[in-house]
Amino acid sequence: ILYYYRLCFFKKSSRTKTLNNLEKEPLCFINEKDAEYYNIKDQDSIRIWSRSGEIFIKIKINNDIPKGLLSVPFHFESCLVNKLFPLEIDPLSKTANLKRVAVNIEKWG
Repeated sequence: ILYYYRLCFFKKSSRTKTLNNLEKEPLCFINEKDAEYYNIKDQDSIRIWSRSGEIFIKIKINNDIPKGLLSVPFHFESCLVNKLFPLEIDPLSKTANLKRVAVNIEKWG
């Protein structure tokens, strides 16, 4: 998987009723072709890890997600996506990198 895109500021967004109504549990959205490559099916549990950390989450196949990308809603306290991002500051913008990070995935459990 080339990049993982999302960020996590769960303190405020986890209390948002609208977000919680849209998604009842944390899910990782993946393109069907990537799911086939990794032999992953809907609702399988996976491990996502980067050089900074790891998370465990269920899969939801969604072809709106481009091949090579993963997407996870960021408002779940039970799945702290920020664990995947290194504590680095962009030298030009002076902001933290909370948009994309290279990750690996594997079927878990």
